Amino acid sequence: MNNLEGHGKYLWGDNKSYEGQWKNNKMNGKGSFKWKDGREYVGDYLNDVKEGYGTFTWPDNRKHSGYWKNGK
Repeated sequence: MNNLEGHGKYLWGDNKSYEGQWKNNKMNGKGSFKWKDGREYVGDYLNDVKEGYGTFTWPDNRKHSGYWKNGK
């Protein structure tokens, strides 16, 4: 089994992608997650969830920036 550690990019079969920091096979640290419909989150992750400061952008260019806790 692969062990994702450090900086890297992962592309899912449904065209979602994450590029950033990994630790113990989980998104941890700074990263960018993109959905195929154009949504994007750039910011902090902890154990695969949004945690810390980040910006979520929708395809129509609306943005939400702020601090996230447990993915919300």
